[in-house]
Amino acid sequence: MSIISIQFVSLVAVLVLLYFTLPQKCRWVLLLLASALFYISGGVKGCLYIVVILFLSI
Repeated sequence: MSIISIQFVSLVAVLVLLYFTLPQKCRWVLLLLASALFYISGGVKGCLYIVVILFLSI
């Protein structure tokens, strides 16, 4: 997903709405899931990147 695509703009719009409606303790989870969704939408390379970073951080 390119950051100049309509999908990215839609994702950001939804995230902004959700971010300000959630309690402050849950906002980091939303941002974490949105980041993962962005990388996964990039295809196999994005999924592989997420998995490698996850295992390196353990």
